[in-house]
Amino acid sequence: MTHFQDHSSSESSSKPIEALADCLADHLQHAFQEDVDPFEVYAHKLKVRLLTDMPLFKQNFIKGYHVLVEELQSMQQQEPES
Repeated sequence: MTHFQDHSSSESSSKPIEALADCLADHLQHAFQEDVDPFEVYAHKLKVRLLTDMPLFKQNFIKGYHVLVEELQSMQQQEPES
């Protein structure tokens, strides 16, 4: 059985997410309207949300993966051997 390793606590896994957040903020700056907050505040809030939501996403993804593997194993055991 294949297992996913949980790397949610490693600092290196957050580097690509930070880069994605920076890139996303750069692209959104062109469409942003400064009606409520300055863009820097908006970009910071976006980055914080991306970084805090990622561990929960990873946890849910891994749980889903395990459920699928267990279901496939259950189906395989139920198949009559020819």
